[in-house]
Amino acid sequence: MSRIAKNRVYAAMSGGVDSSVAAYFLMKEGHDVFGVFMKNWHDCDFLEEQRSAERAAYALGIPFAVWDFSKEYKDKVLTNFYSEYKDGKTPNPDVLCNKEIKFGVFFKKALEEGADFIATGHHVRKLKINLRPELRSRESEKLKINLRPELRSRESENLKVEYALAKARDTNKDQSYFLWTLKREVLPYIHFPIGEFTKAEVRKIAKKVGLPNHNKKDSQGLCFIGKIKLPQFLEKEVPRREGSIVNESGVILGKHSGIAYYTDGQREGLELGGMKEPHFVAYRDTTTNTLIVAPKSSPLLYSKTLYVSDINWIGKEHLGEMGIKIRYRQEDQNAVLEKMDNRYALHFEKPQYAPAIGQSAVFYKDEELLGGGIVTEVEKDKEAINQAIECVS
Repeated sequence: MSRIAKNRVYAAMSGGVDSSVAAYFLMKEGHDVFGVFMKNWHDCDFLEEQRSAERAAYALGIPFAVWDFSKEYKDKVLTNFYSEYKDGKTPNPDVLCNKEIKFGVFFKKALEEGADFIATGHHVRKLKINLRPELRSRESEKLKINLRPELRSRESENLKVEYALAKARDTNKDQSYFLWTLKREVLPYIHFPIGEFTKAEVRKIAKKVGLPNHNKKDSQGLCFIGKIKLPQFLEKEVPRREGSIVNESGVILGKHSGIAYYTDGQREGLELGGMKEPHFVAYRDTTTNTLIVAPKSSPLLYSKTLYVSDINWIGKEHLGEMGIKIRYRQEDQNAVLEKMDNRYALHFEKPQYAPAIGQSAVFYKDEELLGGGIVTEVEKDKEAINQAIECVS
């Protein structure tokens, strides 16, 4: 890792090994590092994670604080999460959590507290790109965010380059999918120290420097909440409403307790015994409260065209051919992005399995993260859908 000028860096420490090693790298470079644990969810798990982060900070010999963003998390993330599911959509709370909490209120508070930069343990790379001189004056207006005066005075230096985000070296752990909402103007003030390292290398370094969480298992589930059973979590705010489960011919196969508790492509929880072949959720009709299910070979489970809104470009707008992910673990899918009047259309080379409204569609050009948007419509065989629903009603 190259050495950079000494600065005050607030490192988000989740309790996991990645964020702990990120803090270690920054300390090794000579920065004044402050570890911060964000408390966003009140249950027993957060106390365990908080203690893990505190022990790691103690082992590194850096100051440590706990910042309570539980109100902001409830207002900005959970409220949206429940609302989207009520509407039959499939939101990604991790994307919203990054936007509103880690790179929203945490970023802002860190700068107000005196940070020059913030850092996280995300597996993603930040690349430095030379900015053409003719663009610097144009960009200077865009990059005026609410920073302390001493940071604003460095804008001219920052404007000599622009930054891009790219996939992590460890493709199995790459988290760029969750970061498409980041704004280019904040990238100069964020460090991602572990993006060039594999997970195995991160653990090896953690063990070598004596971090107590070097062999801690990776966290799973929702951002700051962990692994959950979705129906039990949703029923706190989303009332159960029984409806019919039908096949493509409109034959009633069973009952569901609420379409909000299912997502496109899901098989688990349908409780459809005695079927010759497995059936999956192909369509959720919020008007009639009906689930249409179909075998995996059915065209109803696939779409070649999606419509996307709420686009964020990390760099300049990029239309035409690119790689698209509509799920975190998915390989890049070849597609063409077309700009329409008030939204964008994604035309895929191959039909995509069970895309869902509310999902994030994330755009790539080779390794570079270009940006992303929210799926607002999925093009399907509406005649077949209407025929199946009509049989019920």
